[in-house]
Amino acid sequence: MITTFVVAIFSCSKDNLALEPVIQDREYPISLEVQFPKADELNNKPNFDIKLLEITMNIEIPILDLNALKNLKLKNGSYQLTIKAEGYEPFVKDFVVEDKGLNFDIELARYYANTKLNLKVTYPKEGTIFFDMKSKDKVRLKVYQSSDRKLVEERVIEEPKDIDLVLKNGTYDIELGSGVYIDYKKAIRIKDKEQTLKFDLQNRYISNTWLISELHVAWGRADKVKWAFFEDGYMEFYNNSDKTLYADGLCFSRVYALLNEDYNIFDDVVGACVPFYIWQVPGNGTDYPVKPGGKILIPINAQNNLIRENIWSGYDLSMGNFEFYRKENEGFHSLDNPNVPNMKLIHCENGEYFPMHFSFEECYFIFKPKEGQTIEDYLKSKRVKRTEKNGELVESYAIPNIDILDMVNHTSFYSSKTSYKVAPPVLERGNSYVLHYDSDRVAKRKVLMTTKDGRKILQDTNNSTEDFNNHTLSSYVTIF
Repeated sequence: MITTFVVAIFSCSKDNLALEPVIQDREYPISLEVQFPKADELNNKPNFDIKLLEITMNIEIPILDLNALKNLKLKNGSYQLTIKAEGYEPFVKDFVVEDKGLNFDIELARYYANTKLNLKVTYPKEGTIFFDMKSKDKVRLKVYQSSDRKLVEERVIEEPKDIDLVLKNGTYDIELGSGVYIDYKKAIRIKDKEQTLKFDLQNRYISNTWLISELHVAWGRADKVKWAFFEDGYMEFYNNSDKTLYADGLCFSRVYALLNEDYNIFDDVVGACVPFYIWQVPGNGTDYPVKPGGKILIPINAQNNLIRENIWSGYDLSMGNFEFYRKENEGFHSLDNPNVPNMKLIHCENGEYFPMHFSFEECYFIFKPKEGQTIEDYLKSKRVKRTEKNGELVESYAIPNIDILDMVNHTSFYSSKTSYKVAPPVLERGNSYVLHYDSDRVAKRKVLMTTKDGRKILQDTNNSTEDFNNHTLSSYVTIF
């Protein structure tokens, strides 16, 4: 004997105790009315590719034609409707069915091949435009479809002029710029009529002085040595201008506070930076000319570290232009190369010798007294004194921000922020870095552009995170 059980689900309300069945998976009426451009004749419409997708379960619901969209029955859920046809803009719409029917219109738009877009481009005043800069980088124009970022137009502009484009109806992203100019991005919708879009190009800021272009502070690789070796550290300064600059008198310093310290006794000094030490390039003012695009290398020790005993280093720095030698530290940590001029130690707090410390939480900067002014005269009116927590008196100098040519935070890790900011944001908003203290890697400033005569112009936006290629190989590495 076979017994059949029938299960029914009922509900009852407070006012009516009559049992009513609960309808599971109820379907709701959906009416999607397609509207065509007025100029389209009914008998000229192409075949349409219609796709209706239930998003949650990724189930496609068959749709035969546009008329079927007027009388849909759909359950609760999230849906995506896509309509495509030759000559029309793709139509994509997401909608949700939730306990009731829906009714909305679909407006299809035609692509037109005869819509003109005029780009009026204005350039900076004479003397700063790109052909005066003699840049290899011309102005680049790129046009993308906004919906899928498909590149539909790309041009290189050889000379200042208006640009005429012919585009189909649709929404586009217009991008214009070059190495010399700030890049511009504008969105525009083209629909049947001619339009004009204006671009007012502005020059990128190009530092026209000395820059800290490369710095190596990391230890030698831990797999190559039994102890840390950091005396192959160096600084490189670069003439980013289009004129000969003299290195004589150029000063290199470290901000008194470390980046990872939780306080700075000179924090109340406004509009200036207080150095922990000051090293200066020797010379009488015109002894060391550096041509545009030229650089000077200043290692801790101007030695060929490849042949030194009991150490491992990939750097031969014997060709350094100057060195951070100090007689008081003669020995393993400080070796004098008689063929390389020594930097002058002008000020040093607590007898600190190393110009770059392997703690990697330091902020470096360069400055230079005015032409004909000695460093002693320059510092005469800038002395500051403060007392440490332990009662120790600290004396240094307040170097005005306006006199600082370049500043770079440097750490042994990547960080979007440091625990304590010691660099004024007007001079430095990021930090250069290597990823580990014994990585034997360096931070090297990026090239913004190259002139026709081969001179590299380096990037300087006062954000070292963006301005440097960080954790990269040195320009001076011989073996690694």
